[in-house]
Amino acid sequence: MPKVSTLSIFKLITLRRKHDLLPLKDDNVDDTKLPEPHKPGRFAGWKGTLYLGSIAAFTALILNLIMVCWASTRPRHSDEGGSVLYAGDCNQTKHISTGIHLVINILSTGLLSASNYAMQCLSAPTRQDVDRAHAKNKWLDIGVPSARNLVSIPTLRSMLWLCLVASSVPLHLFYNSTVYSTISANGYDVFVANSSFTSLTPSDVSTVYDQEGMKWDGNGYVSAMSIMSWAQAGNLTRMTPEECISAYATSWQSKHGSVALISSAFNGSMSAIQLLERQLAPWVGDSEEDPFGWICDEQPSLTGTPAPDHRCQYYVGEVKSKAGSSWVVRGYEVEYCLVQKTTEKCTLEFSLPLAIVVITTNLVKAVLIVLASFVLGVAPLLTVGDAIASFLKVPDESTRGRCLLTRDMVLKERRRLLTYQSYSPPPSPQKYSSRRRRRWSSLSTARWIFAIFTSISSIAVTLALLAYGFHRITLTSSTDGIWTSGLAVVDTRTMINTINWPSSLIINTLIANTPQLIFSAFYFTLNSILTTMALSTEWNAFSISRKGLRVSTPPQGSQRTTHFLSLPYRYSIPLLGVSAILHWLMSQSIFLVRVLARDSHIVRFGNRDTTTIGYSPPAIVAGLCVGVLLPLGVLGFGARRFKSGMPVAGSCSLAIAAACHPRVEKGGDGKDGLGIEYARLKWGFEVEAGETGHCTYSASPVYLPGDGELYQ
Repeated sequence: MPKVSTLSIFKLITLRRKHDLLPLKDDNVDDTKLPEPHKPGRFAGWKGTLYLGSIAAFTALILNLIMVCWASTRPRHSDEGGSVLYAGDCNQTKHISTGIHLVINILSTGLLSASNYAMQCLSAPTRQDVDRAHAKNKWLDIGVPSARNLVSIPTLRSMLWLCLVASSVPLHLFYNSTVYSTISANGYDVFVANSSFTSLTPSDVSTVYDQEGMKWDGNGYVSAMSIMSWAQAGNLTRMTPEECISAYATSWQSKHGSVALISSAFNGSMSAIQLLERQLAPWVGDSEEDPFGWICDEQPSLTGTPAPDHRCQYYVGEVKSKAGSSWVVRGYEVEYCLVQKTTEKCTLEFSLPLAIVVITTNLVKAVLIVLASFVLGVAPLLTVGDAIASFLKVPDESTRGRCLLTRDMVLKERRRLLTYQSYSPPPSPQKYSSRRRRRWSSLSTARWIFAIFTSISSIAVTLALLAYGFHRITLTSSTDGIWTSGLAVVDTRTMINTINWPSSLIINTLIANTPQLIFSAFYFTLNSILTTMALSTEWNAFSISRKGLRVSTPPQGSQRTTHFLSLPYRYSIPLLGVSAILHWLMSQSIFLVRVLARDSHIVRFGNRDTTTIGYSPPAIVAGLCVGVLLPLGVLGFGARRFKSGMPVAGSCSLAIAAACHPRVEKGGDGKDGLGIEYARLKWGFEVEAGETGHCTYSASPVYLPGDGELYQ
């Protein structure tokens, strides 16, 4: 047995301390038996996923066509081109609407997911694209959704990518609005009578002038006869003054019809029943309209100093609190009410014009996804693992000798390096810094500034519009009750009530869903940022432990399959959850308001129909609170430090290629039929006598570089 000198042992200990030698068992792959290579199937890997995306797109198309064919057989409204899918109980309408929209969202999620996957495949560069870019002193993004790659990939792929983006816009704007609910607003008459009202007969209803000198009109007479017939049949509901106020203090009356106010002060000398008020469904074009002003008609608090707005909805709380002792309407103190209870009239409607747009978009998107699968003949570099495998198999000569190249170095040296034909190695080796950087260093400062500016601008614009809306309200009325009204509640104060506002259902649908489209673009930006930091975290993990590459092609050897492209489930699922909540809150914050008016006989009164946009301040504030969490969460993730000082490559193809020049290719000598890219790899410092230190991905034992040491 040869002797080992004390000096040799000391040198070995010093080497281990300097390079943080980690004596892990998996540093040596000789004990790992790699399987024989196999030929991947035609439908395996990313190609198979694209085919599945095509199937999903055509499945959605078929289901949409079935829906349109069925809806076309339903009764149709000629004014908006809509078909009535269901008419009846409002609760049942809501349940059916929820189910249909659940199906719509499942279909749209599958369709948009397939589209997004195809877009990432199209924008992902192939090895040939990367080589061409490097030859021109340029770099491409790898592993992230990227629009900057479009100028460096073939024109056909760029055009397909742009078409897929364009085809997503109508889906965001129209798909959910193809099926929508409507509510009915009943007009009603307010009568006054005394306690003998229930014993009256039709002959007691006089057609002569009433006490105010106003003659019964035909509709008023019919309405009086109707409520009297209800009274004789015992179908009227008796309510206390407080209950009566609660039932009728609403902008849109859908549960009750005409009401008789019973007062002993009414003597009925000229008529057994007197019409006090004819309340029509409110129309937002009239900003002075008071939907239930008769309730607050003669309250002392309203007869003193004039208030900015005497509409009853701002004083009804005070009126209700005093109704137990005194409630006076038109000079008559109300003792109780007799109310006609009606069945709520709601419909679920289907917009054929919007459906045609959606189906056309669906067909175009399905065809584009199929074309993408044929255009992509060569496997793109979808993940960082794909890129590492490619550069290990065929190293990129333009980055040889720059093993510590980072994304920041590429950006800083860009102008200087444009004068060279390629990225030549520096004249001297570079120093390694063991300082662990934060994850946000994997992105450029400009990209962070854009994301932060967009976030702050979105919040500022939302707050400004909310403040403007409140300013408009306070000019003529009060904000009482708005914060306790709930989400997406129809209120004339929070509805756009300008006379010049467009009344088209399609135009209002576009306006109501535009914020959804803007948020989708903002979400795409944040998702791309988070994806870049996630892949950088995965990149850095190779300096700590040895593992197989995660690839989008069928894995071989020690390679791992991918269940996602670059964003792990522990990040993508919470991100999708927050996104779904925000989409829902946005739909509750600004929404389409379509109210079908009816007169006091519950007959359609189309002249008072309302189609406009409403907004909900509580939902807007809730959306802002949740929305702030998204950029803050991304910033919090970016503030965490990497586990080692491994150079940060981000998604930069040059920096990735620079780390893939192993000098020792152990495990890839051809004995097992597989190259080094199929082995379990680790990044670190290769120990070779007589040579300058070199860092790389390797299947051989490697160690963490020493701080301040030179490597090339």
